[in-house]
Amino acid sequence: MKNFSVLVWKDDDKYYVAKNLDLDIVSQWINIEDALNNLKEATELFLEDKKENIKEHSYFLTSLSLSNG
Repeated sequence: MKNFSVLVWKDDDKYYVAKNLDLDIVSQWINIEDALNNLKEATELFLEDKKENIKEHSYFLTSLSLSNG
Protein backbone atom coordinates (compact mmCIF):
# COMPACT_ATOMS: atom_id res chain seq x y z
CA MET A 1 0.00 0.00 0.00
CA LYS A 2 1.26 3.46 -0.87
CA ASN A 3 0.26 6.63 0.93
CA PHE A 4 0.03 9.96 -0.84
CA SER A 5 -0.29 13.52 0.41
CA VAL A 6 -3.58 15.13 -0.64
CA LEU A 7 -4.68 18.74 -0.43
CA VAL A 8 -8.39 19.63 -0.59
CA TRP A 9 -9.88 23.10 -1.02
CA LYS A 10 -13.12 24.70 -2.19
CA ASP A 11 -12.77 26.75 -5.38
CA ASP A 12 -14.66 29.87 -6.45
CA ASP A 13 -17.26 27.78 -8.29
CA LYS A 14 -18.20 25.91 -5.07
CA TYR A 15 -16.48 22.69 -6.12
CA TYR A 16 -14.13 20.78 -3.86
CA VAL A 17 -10.76 20.23 -5.47
CA ALA A 18 -8.58 17.32 -4.35
CA LYS A 19 -4.93 17.25 -5.45
CA ASN A 20 -2.47 14.40 -5.06
CA LEU A 21 0.64 16.42 -4.23
CA ASP A 22 3.02 13.54 -4.95
CA LEU A 23 1.81 12.80 -8.47
CA ASP A 24 0.25 16.15 -9.43
CA ILE A 25 -3.16 14.61 -10.13
CA VAL A 26 -6.28 16.71 -9.55
CA SER A 27 -9.99 15.89 -9.25
CA GLN A 28 -13.04 17.92 -8.29
CA TRP A 29 -16.66 17.40 -7.32
CA ILE A 30 -19.48 19.11 -5.45
CA ASN A 31 -18.64 17.33 -2.18
CA ILE A 32 -15.40 16.30 -0.50
CA GLU A 33 -16.13 12.58 -0.39
CA ASP A 34 -16.73 12.29 -4.13
CA ALA A 35 -13.76 14.53 -4.94
CA LEU A 36 -11.54 12.19 -2.91
CA ASN A 37 -13.09 9.06 -4.44
CA ASN A 38 -12.52 10.47 -7.93
CA LEU A 39 -8.93 11.33 -7.01
CA LYS A 40 -8.36 7.80 -5.70
CA GLU A 41 -9.66 6.33 -8.98
CA ALA A 42 -7.55 8.72 -11.07
CA THR A 43 -4.46 7.87 -9.01
CA GLU A 44 -5.07 4.13 -9.41
CA LEU A 45 -5.45 4.52 -13.18
CA PHE A 46 -2.29 6.62 -13.34
CA LEU A 47 -0.31 4.01 -11.41
CA GLU A 48 -1.54 1.19 -13.67
CA ASP A 49 0.29 2.86 -16.56
CA LYS A 50 3.47 3.57 -14.58
CA LYS A 51 6.23 1.00 -14.81
CA GLU A 52 8.73 2.81 -12.58
CA ASN A 53 8.59 2.96 -8.81
CA ILE A 54 6.86 5.97 -7.35
CA LYS A 55 8.68 7.54 -4.42
CA GLU A 56 6.65 8.50 -1.39
CA HIS A 57 7.05 12.07 -0.14
CA SER A 58 6.23 13.76 3.12
CA TYR A 59 4.98 17.33 3.20
CA PHE A 60 4.70 19.85 5.96
CA LEU A 61 1.71 22.12 5.54
CA THR A 62 1.68 25.51 7.19
CA SER A 63 0.35 28.99 6.56
CA LEU A 64 2.01 32.26 5.68
CA SER A 65 0.70 35.65 6.82
CA LEU A 66 1.60 38.87 5.05
CA SER A 67 0.81 42.40 6.11
CA ASN A 68 -0.59 44.80 3.54
CA GLY A 69 2.37 47.13 3.49
